[in-house]
Amino acid sequence: MEYGPENKLAFLENNSRFKALFLLLLRSEDYKKSEELAKDLGVTSRTIKNDFKMLKEGLSCTGISLESRQSKGYRLVIGEPELEAELKESFQIYQPDRIDNEFDNRVSYMLRRFLASDGPIKSEELQDELCMNSNNSLSRELTRVKHFLGGYGLKLVTQPHYGMRVTGPEFARTAGLVRMYRFFSEGLLAGISYRGLRPSVPL
Repeated sequence: MEYGPENKLAFLENNSRFKALFLLLLRSEDYKKSEELAKDLGVTSRTIKNDFKMLKEGLSCTGISLESRQSKGYRLVIGEPELEAELKESFQIYQPDRIDNEFDNRVSYMLRRFLASDGPIKSEELQDELCMNSNNSLSRELTRVKHFLGGYGLKLVTQPHYGMRVTGPEFARTAGLVRMYRFFSEGLLAGISYRGLRPSVPL
């Protein structure tokens, strides 16, 4: 019996940090240094090196190998182009150019804002950025945002007089960001505008 990518990598579902590490490597076209990965996941370089060993062991029977080179870093090596295509489709690396549904547009934008922000964000800020009438509380959008975050073990909490912010493990936040963006990079939202925004994946 043949198993799809999800079955082969089922062990990743039991460790969010491994999954985030795997996705970062899958999306990278080149080697990633342990220092970069550590910063992205909010852990130490030593933790990344230990995780790499365990991840390598977990991938041993999947047709995927992990390669490390001194001074260059780590990268995934997928021998079969078909498997690589399946993996990227499975983890939504291939993303549509646009989403027609305005509701999904707003949800995608809000997720990006919350995941990339270190501080709380007020509803009024989001309403202004999304060009929404103040009478629109964004309650439906926030319900969808919370559902998405919950899938990564994250919560959207409200701080009275300050706004809302995401709480949870840094590596889980990274996994969410990796899902939302074609390429993960710090401060990716700097200067972004809702007008003309192209969300990365349907939610």
